[in-house]
Amino acid sequence: MSTYCPICKNIFFLFPLLFVVIFFGSCSQPEPDPLKLDRIAYVSDGIVHVTGLNDGTHTEVGSGSEPSLSYDGRYLAYVNDVGNKRRIAVLDFPNRNTFIIEDVQGTSWGPLWSPTENRFLFSATAQNNGSSHRVVIVAHAREDKKYVISREGIDIYSPAWAPDGETVYGHDTHFLYQWEKTGMLTGHAILTEKFGTLNYNASTKILPSADGSQWLIGIGAEEPLNRPRRTTMTVYLFDELKLQLQKVLPDNIFISDFTWSSDQQGVIFSGKETPSQRQNDLYLLSLADGSTRRIVKNATQPSGRAIEVAQAPKK
Repeated sequence: MSTYCPICKNIFFLFPLLFVVIFFGSCSQPEPDPLKLDRIAYVSDGIVHVTGLNDGTHTEVGSGSEPSLSYDGRYLAYVNDVGNKRRIAVLDFPNRNTFIIEDVQGTSWGPLWSPTENRFLFSATAQNNGSSHRVVIVAHAREDKKYVISREGIDIYSPAWAPDGETVYGHDTHFLYQWEKTGMLTGHAILTEKFGTLNYNASTKILPSADGSQWLIGIGAEEPLNRPRRTTMTVYLFDELKLQLQKVLPDNIFISDFTWSSDQQGVIFSGKETPSQRQNDLYLLSLADGSTRRIVKNATQPSGRAIEVAQAPKK
């Protein structure tokens, strides 16, 4: 007499399905991590260039100065001369479209992209009771609305994004301010109490690291706006955790500009071996071991960015 077993029958029919699941499960592969491509924008002989440091790509954008790459690599903002005025131009790389910001009065310069979105800031001059002073404009690549960051009758120098992309830093040679990107003041600190006693002036450049734990501070003689630097800068690194200030860039190079490297492990700077040398070169200094190497000849005004792109799955 045979006995019917419904459990055994179900198991029998489940075996093919289990085989399919195991087979296809073993064939599937985890998603590859995004690939980070180093991009650097710079100026050479009055022409803006964008170069890949590791993959050999190169784009010649055209005449301009002070280039800055967006966090995703889609946009490039730079200074463009329109007649006798300096304006901010924004290039959309995929569409090859460029638009000029025309609705800001006075001179515009120093575009800098947010670390988290396609929003950027730049400096501009504003008129108040017959005198001009520096303000900061926050704009978006796809929106017309802009926000103005200002202090009554006070010039704002070296605006820079905070790591969260929600707030903006700037100084007036005495205080380091922090604003919301919409213009509301959220806090301030005395420069000498925060970083130490240095010769802060209108040419002082202050840049926070991506995690906010370190700052690059460039100190040099005050010089006219938007002109090639005639005196060298001394660049310091301030560590928030150690409360330590130390000089980081080499003394044997005449330094005109600097920025964080895309991995935040080094400093990209423009300079030359003597003040009389005609051209600047770009160098990369490693903060780990202090080594310096030249990365681009005849170039200045560097802007580094690590662009994330999806990797093709391995076969």
